[in-house]
Amino acid sequence: MKFASLFVLGVVCVLSHARITTAAENGPVVPSGGARTNRVTFQSLLAEMIDRDAVARFPDPAYASLQASSYNRASTNRNQPDQNTSGWFADSDGLGFLRTETINGRTEWVILEHQGPGCLTKFWTPDFYYGFQDRRGPHFRIYLDDSLDPVMDESLIEWVTGKGSVEPPLAMPTARAGNSYLPIPFGRSCRVTMTAKPFYYLINYRAYEEGTTVETFTRAGYEAAKAVRERVGHALTDSTAAMSYPCRQSDRIEAGATLDLELPPGPGAIREFRLKLPEAVDRPEILRSTVLVMTVDGEETVWCPVGDFFCSADALHPMRTWQRSVSAEGELVCRWVMPYRGTATMRLLNLGAGPVDVEMQAQSGSWNWDDRSLHFRANWRPDDVVHGTPFQDWNFIDLRGRGVFVGDAWTVLNVQGSWWGEGDEKIYVDDAWEAGFPTHFGTGTEDYYGWAGGEVPTRKDEFSTPFLANARVGGLDGWTTGFNICTRTRSLDAIPFGRRLVFDMESSFGTDIRNPWNLLGYSAVSFWYAQPGASHNRPANPEAAARPVMSLTELKSRSNAIHDVLQRSNGQVAVVIPEARELPIRHGQWPSTEALLRRQRAEASFSGRARPGEYFVFQLGVYALKETGPLSVTFTDMVGERGSIPAEAVACLNLGGTDYRGRSFTKELLLKPGEQQPLWLGVSVPGNAAGAYVGTFEVGLGSGVVTPVRVILDVRGEPLSDQGDAMARNLSRLRWLN
Repeated sequence: MKFASLFVLGVVCVLSHARITTAAENGPVVPSGGARTNRVTFQSLLAEMIDRDAVARFPDPAYASLQASSYNRASTNRNQPDQNTSGWFADSDGLGFLRTETINGRTEWVILEHQGPGCLTKFWTPDFYYGFQDRRGPHFRIYLDDSLDPVMDESLIEWVTGKGSVEPPLAMPTARAGNSYLPIPFGRSCRVTMTAKPFYYLINYRAYEEGTTVETFTRAGYEAAKAVRERVGHALTDSTAAMSYPCRQSDRIEAGATLDLELPPGPGAIREFRLKLPEAVDRPEILRSTVLVMTVDGEETVWCPVGDFFCSADALHPMRTWQRSVSAEGELVCRWVMPYRGTATMRLLNLGAGPVDVEMQAQSGSWNWDDRSLHFRANWRPDDVVHGTPFQDWNFIDLRGRGVFVGDAWTVLNVQGSWWGEGDEKIYVDDAWEAGFPTHFGTGTEDYYGWAGGEVPTRKDEFSTPFLANARVGGLDGWTTGFNICTRTRSLDAIPFGRRLVFDMESSFGTDIRNPWNLLGYSAVSFWYAQPGASHNRPANPEAAARPVMSLTELKSRSNAIHDVLQRSNGQVAVVIPEARELPIRHGQWPSTEALLRRQRAEASFSGRARPGEYFVFQLGVYALKETGPLSVTFTDMVGERGSIPAEAVACLNLGGTDYRGRSFTKELLLKPGEQQPLWLGVSVPGNAAGAYVGTFEVGLGSGVVTPVRVILDVRGEPLSDQGDAMARNLSRLRWLN
């Protein structure tokens, strides 16, 4: 949503007892495979909503999880030419709809249309309509099975905020918005309309496979299920029931050590687990350096810092949702069911510098393992620095296999005190990635997490509901400076995938902080279930977890360094900043703070240490201030006390080489203002080299403009016989691409 426009010891345990190929509006394709015998009804869906086992099995009957939204229709394909705010990253996501239509003599705006059996599972909209002066807005209408008589006809704002037909907690207000989770099943078709021009909406719904028997929602059935609705509401909000934990372990874990909790032999399931880190109140750094690791049936299924798992990366943030809760005293509870066929182990790993006192408890139960059973998984993407420009789709996770996506948590460190989350979620299911358009295309970060913009958030916007929480809103300046942490978990709106799911979020800042020196720090956790053998792109990262959580001081230092370098370079074609191989420059990302500070102190220069015989690589980051001509790099001999490294031994891997047929080729690279390109250079160090070698490389920016880079290579140590290939971190293998 656009703010600018609107405002290890022994342990004793006892066992207690689609494929989607197109976006929603283009006509989704649901999984094929014959009709199911399970009958879907309003009451069966309510029961499923509070059945913790349900998401731990692949759904039967099968369904595709889809979304209708008001996203800006200027976004048409991930590979479209205009990768900016007039195209793929377009703002103003509150006005989109399918078409207008005359129904019963009235003009209505169609916002969702589906043919086939299905179920509406979640509605979201702001609690204001084109400005804070209108807090009621137009009606929405739901037409089922081609009927011209709507089963719902009331204010959408009142519906989602619990002031209409749906009572809390099935519909609840959050921060300037509301969310309704009342299921609306239909047997043949569904159409949702607005009685006036739409304004920011998200609708999640299921598309069941053809042949599924679905009993269509009626108001009479809704009223008859009043007692059931009340029981569901109670189950969603009451998590205070006492639970025994027959599996428990506590100890003081020394630095680098682990504490293990073995679960009873399977088949079984962890029904709930509880962690206590009482020292976290005064030592919040242990929330990042204490890592939860779970190994189930021989696979590592969870690897995540404890704090990040519980939306408390930087400090304890009390919250209570249906799946997780956090107390101010350091008690952390998880209620996701975690099945296993044979064995399961929970482990706490201490990557901090000192010991940590912990208590780990689990309640296990029986589980009927079948071909639909899934392992619970949680994976962490560590701290990452992103820039106000250029825009990018920041990836939470890329999943391969068969499973169900059930939630996520996003931690954002903001130094600006302004709005940070213009970006839309883009979730691709199965073939959608190859097609280039997401299955779920959202309208803004806060919208995805169930609240709304209209003004810069403050601490008063923090909330917890059964499936949503705004666990922390900055607050260091009264607004958003500091850590901002949101989470969303899923029940009826869970997303099954048959072979792949990609979850991206646009890195799109508020309109007033879209400069290269405007920085945010991101980290994220993804929660999902999958059949054994599934894979993902978020491996364990102990080095990142051992580091302190990114700080405001660190982020500000980097921001200031970028701003200073750009000011000093005013009028130049481009800035060239050398960077070490250990810190690869990604698309849209500036070099490290250390490299920027070096650039502040002197002209472009690079110093590195190599071994004799090594193929040594490093980078020259080129950031264009004006349009460049074709980039080029020329080399001189690197001269030392014991000879020289000839210019012919140096190459730029980006600009040319030898193709797979053995033919030489060159590649032309030109940059537009604001674009950035790392140039990877490789130096073949002679086997008899020793000492310091100095040379000057010139980066050509077109039209005779060059930037000299002084390169100093300190060669020492035993010669390498393989040019460094045995050590992957050296990146010597990059020459294989040539």
